[in-house]
Amino acid sequence: MKFLRTIASILAACALAAALGVFGMGTASAEGGEMGEAETCLQVTENENNRFTLTVSHLNLTGGHLAGVRFAVWSAEGGQDDLAWYIARQTDDGSWSASGTMAEHDYASGAYCVHIYSYHDSEEPVLEWDAMVELEGSRPDWSSQIDPSRPMVALTFDDGPYSPVTLRILDALEAVNGRATFFVVGNRVAGCASVVRRANAMGCQIGNHTWDHTPLTNLPAAEIVRELEQCAGAVDEVIGRPPQMVRPVGGMVNSTVYAAVEEPMILWSIDTEDWCTQNAEKTYDAVIGHVRDGDIVLMHDLYPSTADAAEKIIPELVRQGYQLVTVEELAIYRGYTPGGHTTYSQFR
Repeated sequence: MKFLRTIASILAACALAAALGVFGMGTASAEGGEMGEAETCLQVTENENNRFTLTVSHLNLTGGHLAGVRFAVWSAEGGQDDLAWYIARQTDDGSWSASGTMAEHDYASGAYCVHIYSYHDSEEPVLEWDAMVELEGSRPDWSSQIDPSRPMVALTFDDGPYSPVTLRILDALEAVNGRATFFVVGNRVAGCASVVRRANAMGCQIGNHTWDHTPLTNLPAAEIVRELEQCAGAVDEVIGRPPQMVRPVGGMVNSTVYAAVEEPMILWSIDTEDWCTQNAEKTYDAVIGHVRDGDIVLMHDLYPSTADAAEKIIPELVRQGYQLVTVEELAIYRGYTPGGHTTYSQFR
């Protein structure tokens, strides 16, 4: 999806919208000719608990079929570094609504530009316009929420990011103020930059899972370093710092890997085998009833079945009294200082 205006003209339109309000007027067109005049109104219909809902109404087109609406949202002050797309759903009254989380925008309160993109069946644009809205966010203080006397567990997810799955996991974590560690594949990061930024803003840890998922045991030392440096660079580009921990592909290490990897290498104490079974119930059962304080749980944010399982595992662990923390937090609060050239599978 690409904007049909330049970035500069969109920002100018947002500035104008800020002065004129959130109503827009335009001529809707599609293949086959004009579809008539369309008046639109954008409103913030909900903004609490770091979530917001935008609703656009009065999309009264005189002809053709409106297939969908998307919103692009970004901070007016920070620019498009935190731009995120939201897919709107049509409601019974004919308006279109989309919900998002302030974590994707670093929890920053203030003015936000919104680009509304409505499209025909062919995904050709029907009507586009810009507005400004005020959104409020509040960054949670995660460190103050950790109680060292209570049990804690680190959920980890490999091989992503993959937006359709990773976003569902983030939603489930955010609902309980939990965090996890995502060991990302470097060549997937740029394409899911907003997802990685959201995870980071939520207090989740971003780890290094190589550039292209190559088993490190297959490589000489120089190529091991190159794999990890490329992934680290991709993450640094998105969140402003490189990962501090590595997960070797398949958990496989040898003497060359031990010598070459300067960061702590994180394995696991519970392997759900979700990649193999792709069965939400089996993934759930691998964790619930087996998990212990200090465990590191392995899952993969590539499979819808893993998201299905995570949406049950996460609230159940909280119900049982577990704190959902990052690997780094787990190590710190259990008295460890992980070092390089070493593997860790739990922190008790």
